[in-house]
Amino acid sequence: MVASGKQSLCMEVLRSKYKVKKDWLRTKLSKFASPTWHAIEKAKKLIEKGACFLLRDGKSINVWVDPWIEDFKPNPRIDDYLQLPIKAHHLIDHTSKAWDEEMGTFTVKFVHRVAFTQVCDGSPVNSLWKNLWKARLSERLKMLLWRIGANVIPTGENLQRRIQHIDSICNFCDTKVESNIHLFLECHFARALWTITSWGIRIDTTPLTSSKDIIKLIVNPPNAPIPTNEQWIVTLNMALIIDEIWNSRNLKLFQQEQANLLNAKHRVQARFQEISKVFASTIYPTPRSCSTSWSPPSPDHIKINVNAILNSSKTALAVVARNHHGKVLFVWGKVHQLCPPLQVEALALLWVVHLAIQNHWCFVMFEEDSKICIDALDHPIQTPRWTLNTIISNIRNLSSCFSSCNFC
Repeated sequence: MVASGKQSLCMEVLRSKYKVKKDWLRTKLSKFASPTWHAIEKAKKLIEKGACFLLRDGKSINVWVDPWIEDFKPNPRIDDYLQLPIKAHHLIDHTSKAWDEEMGTFTVKFVHRVAFTQVCDGSPVNSLWKNLWKARLSERLKMLLWRIGANVIPTGENLQRRIQHIDSICNFCDTKVESNIHLFLECHFARALWTITSWGIRIDTTPLTSSKDIIKLIVNPPNAPIPTNEQWIVTLNMALIIDEIWNSRNLKLFQQEQANLLNAKHRVQARFQEISKVFASTIYPTPRSCSTSWSPPSPDHIKINVNAILNSSKTALAVVARNHHGKVLFVWGKVHQLCPPLQVEALALLWVVHLAIQNHWCFVMFEEDSKICIDALDHPIQTPRWTLNTIISNIRNLSSCFSSCNFC
């Protein structure tokens, strides 16, 4: 804007203060320039890549030097022609006025696009950041991971590069420099937390050498025996482990609070349950609605209805057993720890099967409103979801204890 030639009070003040002339893009930096103007001068090369003058009468535009054609700079066949003061005015047909129009507008948005393209286009790093921003994580977690991957998080090692005489030793082990790799992967506290909360992922066997490798591991986790559309669960868990390590480090550094491994594990698990519920609606289908009327079972059979209800902190299971006359035989209920809705429905079925066996019932019919669980039990060949695999297998094995057993 300062070098554009536009007339306004603000532009005149800036031109006067920094001694900017119309040929600013072609002049060298003055040795008396202020630190602020030194910073502005660093953007000159970037501006030259996308800046383009608006061609009007062409009297002030040097054909060989000034940027007046987007993405193109004309070169003379003979170098001596560079000394000729040829203006764009000389190339305009003033009869037809074919060149008397705007060639485009140079904006901040365009500068950002040019800079981003020059630096990141076609690079694997670009796809890494795209995958991070698209991940099913809270915005705060995404920003934390970005700061780690860009190596701008204030660890001891990073602070020592900028501030002299600062202690860069790890607060957990007091032996090694607190780098990103050490703090989040190699320190004894981090290794222990990964072991008890990472679902069997061995961090110590994964070769990681840079901060970006940490983000690659989280955004593209190792192959797990789960469907592709549920890989976000592993990413979320790993991101929460990283966040808990960082929070525990800060509590010890600034509040002298000793790191407690079990408390850290419980916080990771609690936050996982909380955040995963936000995305559960896109992963777990809505259970089919219950029938408004109760239908009796066959004679001599006992029909057992089971249901699960969830709130923000816990799960309640309820069971009602009736005979073919509709008489209520037993009613049970209990509180269960909070877990995903589909898993709760499967656990409720497993519990009610145990209850039927304890009461020595031989002819039973189990009714529940989770179609996925019922379909998995009615069709043994069908593979259930990975979160239900063990539970469904246990229910099938226990159902052999009954003379007659149906799931509906």
